[in-house]
Amino acid sequence: MPTLMVTAKEKLRLLLGHGGVPSISVEKAAGAGLPEYGVDDLQELIGAEAPGIYDWDASHYAMRLGLAVFRAHRALRLLYVSLTDRVQHAAAPGEELSDRFFTEFDSLLGEYLDEGFVVGVTADHGMNAKHADDGSPNVHYLADVLESAGIEVQDVVLPITDPYVRHHGALGSFAWLYLDEAARPRARAVLRALPGVEEVWDRRDAATLYEHPVDRIGDLAVTASADVALGGRQRDHDLSGLHAALRSHGGRHEQPVPLITSRPVRGPLAERYRAGVLRSRDIHDLVLNHLDGVRG
Repeated sequence: MPTLMVTAKEKLRLLLGHGGVPSISVEKAAGAGLPEYGVDDLQELIGAEAPGIYDWDASHYAMRLGLAVFRAHRALRLLYVSLTDRVQHAAAPGEELSDRFFTEFDSLLGEYLDEGFVVGVTADHGMNAKHADDGSPNVHYLADVLESAGIEVQDVVLPITDPYVRHHGALGSFAWLYLDEAARPRARAVLRALPGVEEVWDRRDAATLYEHPVDRIGDLAVTASADVALGGRQRDHDLSGLHAALRSHGGRHEQPVPLITSRPVRGPLAERYRAGVLRSRDIHDLVLNHLDGVRG
C-alpha cells in the first residue's frame, strides 16, 4: 500500500520512519525531496519556504505537505500527518493565537475531506496552564525539595524532556526518581506533602498503573495536579525562552484526548468508541477497519 508519513518534528520522523517508511518532516524540509514519490524539492512542491519548528504555522505546513504529495501522486493510499503542539504550549483555547491556529487547521482539514480522504484525528496528550495568575510557573523542583530535607537523590528523569525546550522548559506533571531503597519511605512522605502532588508510587505499582516496563522506570513515580509542574533542580531548567507563561502536560490531567472520525464507527469497536474508552493508539485500527464504508 503506498504510504507516506509527514511530521512537523524531525525527531518523530526518525522514530516512526524506522524500517523504510517514506517520511518527511517540516523541520528538515528545506533542501529535501521525496524520491519515493518523484519529488525533488519539497519547498518547490508547496511553493513556499518551510517555517521554523517554533513558528506558529509549522503544523499547517505539515498538512500542506501531505496534500501536495497526494495531489502529485494520487496512488497514495495511507497518509499519517503528525503536528506540533507549539501553539498549545503558548496559548489557551479562545486566545487569538489559538483561534488563528484552529481556523487554518479546519480549512486544511476541509481540503483533505474534499479530496476524498477518510480522516481520523487524535492527540498524544492534552495541555493545561501550570502557572499562577501573575504568570509565574507553578513548579516543584523535586531534587531540590528532597535534598533540602536531607534525602540524597541519584537522579530525576522527566519524560517530557526533549530538544524543544522553548515549549515547556522540560517541565511536565510526571517524574521518575532514583534513590536508595532506605530513603524511599521518607521521600514518599515528603513528596506527598507538597501542594499539588497527587500520586507517589513505587516502581512495581507504577508499572502496573501506568502500563510502563518495570525495568525502564525509576524507583518512585510522581504525578501532579493539572496546574502544577515537576522539575529536577531549578538550576537545570532554563525558562527564559518560553513562548509564554508555562503551559504543559505529562500528568493524569492531560490523558483525555479527542478521537474524531469523519465517518460513523461501526462493528465491534463501536460500543467502546461511544463509551470513550479507546485510546489514541487505536486510531489506525479504527480508521482502517471500523468506519462505515471503509475496507481495511
